[in-house]
Amino acid sequence: MINQKFGLAMALALSLGVGSVQAGDFKSYISKGQCGTSATLIDDGDVITKSLEYAVEQFGTTDVGLDMPFRVRYTLAKQLTDQFYVTYTLSGGATWGKSLTTSSFVIQSADGSAASGAPLVAIVQGGKDTESTVSFIVQAGTGAPATLAHILDFQFTVGKAQKALANYGQISVAMDLRVAATAQTNPTSGTVADTAKTLPLATSKSGATIQLSPPTPNSGAYISVAGDGKIFEGPSITSTTAVDYGNIKIANAGSGLSKAAILPNGGSQGVVSDTACQLTSAYWDPCAAGTLTSVKLSISDGNFIASTIDKIFIETGSSGTPIPATEKLDDNITAKWTITDTTQLAALCTTTRDIMLNVDGVTEINENRKVKPTGTLTVEFAGGKIINSSTKLRHLKKNGSVCTLYNIPNSAALDRLNIRITNDSTVSGFVKGTLRGEDGIDIFKGAILIPADGLVPNQTVHLDTAAIIAAAVAAGKTEWPGRAVLTVESNIPEGYMEAYGLLRAATQPLPTFTDSPLMNMSVGTTGDGCD
Repeated sequence: MINQKFGLAMALALSLGVGSVQAGDFKSYISKGQCGTSATLIDDGDVITKSLEYAVEQFGTTDVGLDMPFRVRYTLAKQLTDQFYVTYTLSGGATWGKSLTTSSFVIQSADGSAASGAPLVAIVQGGKDTESTVSFIVQAGTGAPATLAHILDFQFTVGKAQKALANYGQISVAMDLRVAATAQTNPTSGTVADTAKTLPLATSKSGATIQLSPPTPNSGAYISVAGDGKIFEGPSITSTTAVDYGNIKIANAGSGLSKAAILPNGGSQGVVSDTACQLTSAYWDPCAAGTLTSVKLSISDGNFIASTIDKIFIETGSSGTPIPATEKLDDNITAKWTITDTTQLAALCTTTRDIMLNVDGVTEINENRKVKPTGTLTVEFAGGKIINSSTKLRHLKKNGSVCTLYNIPNSAALDRLNIRITNDSTVSGFVKGTLRGEDGIDIFKGAILIPADGLVPNQTVHLDTAAIIAAAVAAGKTEWPGRAVLTVESNIPEGYMEAYGLLRAATQPLPTFTDSPLMNMSVGTTGDGCD
């Protein structure tokens, strides 16, 4: 979720302090003319908690400006007798909303009235509505001096505000003051009275809450080993054939200026406060008719092999129609939604909705024990503004233990197999096995190798080649050529079953079978063959 929060600094102290120059206060104001009927200034002294915030989703990267008059005022703390230059620069690609003139920068008395005997002011560079900088010269050296009683007052509007906020998150104005001891026309020359100081004017924040999250709690739902991997188990399942992957919600963030307050001449509609130029009602609503135009959701590394496309859906409440996935890819681990229907979009707004997975209870559910499903959400609003969100969803894997043993020989091989399966838990369990040949085809699947409660706590059971062949014959298969891979599954808790695949040579010239070298063919350096 995107949620940048900055503010309009209503007052800020600036310390210049170079040579004999000492700064007074540098304050920022916004005209009440945009917020109500009075054109007087908001003067909050040293309070800097007020903010002008912009819901960036609403306008995207359009060039609409902020039509409200801004003012920055600098109070001198020491009389300046030499001419000096004041340069203002807007950040983020914003421009002056209207071309500036010499009258945009005036010298006033502390009460805001015109100052008598003030030095002359002239614009010397920049200031067009296509530009982001402007420089003024204060001709204190050839006219009256600038005294402690004077205030340097700069008034302006901001253009291309939405584009700047969408790209950079903040619009600021920076002030640079340089003193020139001799006559000159270059505003970048002279003694730098201070490095440029920045005042935030407007900042972006999310106008919408975009929620894509795993369920709470994000555990307690499993693919059932006892159910042959075809159903779900656990306290947080919906049913044995249904479970939720996570949640989706689109809602008003409850902040950010409305369109009426930020578009040119919109403030006359009275949707912002008279004291802070902040929104007090008519928040931008991402769920308003025509505002939310598209929702795209993609889930990768999912468990979709046992589900048809209509069984993978977003629920919409007891009275609503579920929103099925638009497509399920042939890899059976990817499902996608593209939602543009206004009724379905409205169902995703304001209320948290579950992303549901339903299975047929007949097909074995695929799993990825090491990788969690990832949900990627793309929400698009009118005007082309797009918000992206990505998160890990519920990790559905089989309960119990799953172990893989490689290099399983047939009866004609020159070695013999001995599998030792140990139960390190405090509960009894069964062991099932699936044997896959070198061609990738299952020789048998889910065969009972150790019956229910046949592996008691702290017990080790040995399985040999004959036991594996017997399971194959019971499945109607003959022996397999070459070598095979055996996967054993149990309802023994994960991490508490150990499976060791051991091989011994089966031929002479060794005196006996037990005299042949013992080779551990299990996965992992400890011999624990469990994932």
